[in-house]
Amino acid sequence: MNNLSWINTTGITKLCLRSSRDISGTAPTGNEYVNVYSNEFLGMNPPRLVINYRNQSKIKNTGSTDIKGYLSIQVQFYNSTQGKWLVDNDTINETTTRTITSASQIALDVIFNGHVRASDLTHGTGTYRVYAAFSDPEGNILRTDDDVDLEAWWQFSKT
Repeated sequence: MNNLSWINTTGITKLCLRSSRDISGTAPTGNEYVNVYSNEFLGMNPPRLVINYRNQSKIKNTGSTDIKGYLSIQVQFYNSTQGKWLVDNDTINETTTRTITSASQIALDVIFNGHVRASDLTHGTGTYRVYAAFSDPEGNILRTDDDVDLEAWWQFSKT
């Protein structure tokens, strides 16, 4: 490909590769494959598609010193009447200091996964989010050198 202007270099670019069976709505009967060829097929450099997934929730220490804090992960429900987020499930609430060494990271999905099911949520249908924060002993959210809070969330709906 020569014209790569359709690729968003600062955000997300979506790419779809579908087989003719998928397009025609034919249900798979086993493993399905899509072969990709180029005009250099018989040469030494066959084409390849590489997909890098970069959406893992993590805290990454890019600094030169270790950081210490307490990890909190909650499932919160948005109460539109009150206009605020309410804790539905206090999933992870660490009371022991966690250390993230210099140039390393912790994967939040590994810590969170398996602790909560949708059927565990008590507020019923509506808007929820998984909220994660890394804080000091007093509960103040730690900040990066760039003055960004070490907190994040992912919003979803329960129907």
